[in-house]
Amino acid sequence: MGLPSCEGEILTKPKTQLRPVVREWMRRRYKYGVQLHDVWTENSDGIDLGPSNRHWKVGAPLRRPAVKTVFRMRNGDYMCQYLLNLHAKNPDTVDPTCPLGCPFIDSWRHTFLCEKSGVRDLVTARHNRACEIVEAAMRQSGHQAWMILRNYGKVDGGPEEKTVPPWMLGWERGERQVPDKPDFVVIKGWRRTWPPPEGPVMHVKDADEGEVSVSLVLGELKYADDIDMPRKHEMAREKYAPLIRQLAEAGWRVNDRLATVVVGHRACVSKENAESFTILGIQTQRKHTELQEKLAKSAAEWAGYIVAHTRRYRAKHGGGGSAAGEGGLDTGGGGRRAGNRGVPP
Repeated sequence: MGLPSCEGEILTKPKTQLRPVVREWMRRRYKYGVQLHDVWTENSDGIDLGPSNRHWKVGAPLRRPAVKTVFRMRNGDYMCQYLLNLHAKNPDTVDPTCPLGCPFIDSWRHTFLCEKSGVRDLVTARHNRACEIVEAAMRQSGHQAWMILRNYGKVDGGPEEKTVPPWMLGWERGERQVPDKPDFVVIKGWRRTWPPPEGPVMHVKDADEGEVSVSLVLGELKYADDIDMPRKHEMAREKYAPLIRQLAEAGWRVNDRLATVVVGHRACVSKENAESFTILGIQTQRKHTELQEKLAKSAAEWAGYIVAHTRRYRAKHGGGGSAAGEGGLDTGGGGRRAGNRGVPP
């Protein structure tokens, strides 16, 4: 009888040699330690995996705090009241709800939705920045010559543009109860240097190109839970379907497919964005990938800003610092909101 061996190697240090073998067997047999990893790298139908995982690659232009924030949010290690409650020796001693008094569970998702932490302006700025990134790509591609109406951000301190102004349908806002504020409306065929049309137009004479067909393309950008991005596409399309019908009835030639761009709170981007990029005039696969990476990078940076703001706000207003994502878990259960001590200023 020969000496015991593993994979052709004699076992001289059984624990050391067998540990990786047993770990790999448990991973294959029980999915031990890889469920969350697989979600972000293999098993998600809605996530564009390449750009969504750009943050971990060597040379990725991201600050380390932003990378840490995204990694922790994706892998169940984001410090919040819910996590403290989950790991407490006695869960009854740790309140899982928002420490600022919101009646909601304090999860990673609540960090982006909390009404009392003052993140609304940051969330709006995050959305507007993503729209700017998409518009810049549109300007560099197929729609660079056409008029683009936008409903995000203020230009020179003025009010936001109306993407569906009264001349487009012949009625004022509020006269018909349909959503009429998509983020983009491209008047394809109508040059951006011309005054706006006075009403529905099917064709226009261009000095350079002769008679040109005029049509409308509507676009909307949304942030969502990364796992739920396909549903967000459908919700946006359902929301603006009545408006698209009314534009067509008013006499416009309109693309009946709303261009929806969806970005995840945890810095993922949706696979379905590629179809919307094509509708918005961004044609090549290379440009699609570049735009997806820019959107993912922007989302990661803003996640870092929002978490840092929440940490400072909670520290200043007595709400604790569980959203910081820093340090280890305090699971001693010694108080209603364990883990709030030692919060950085």
